[in-house]
Amino acid sequence: MNDPRILRLRQVAELVQARAAAELGANKHADISIQDKVSALRNQKIGTGPDAFQRAGGEQIWRQWRDREIAALNRERALLRVAQERLAEASARATARVQALDRLLEKP
Repeated sequence: MNDPRILRLRQVAELVQARAAAELGANKHADISIQDKVSALRNQKIGTGPDAFQRAGGEQIWRQWRDREIAALNRERALLRVAQERLAEASARATARVQALDRLLEKP
């Protein structure tokens, strides 16, 4: 017969594991979303022929703005990557904890 405390502990560990996996998934989703924004900014072009906007130096101003936006997004992405490592470790620990409790529950 299994100790009810171990059963309860396993339920809690399972919840922690699910939360860790969800947080890691959300982080990865945010990272992909930011990468898509960076790609869209890099691929964005302004008009092909010289117009008043371009002749007035608007193209250079726009390019500087775009470069600043890309730099800000890349900084945000770097922070997500740092957090992603921590979240991956937490998810791995939570999975290992559930597996260890499963082994304890298997013993007669």
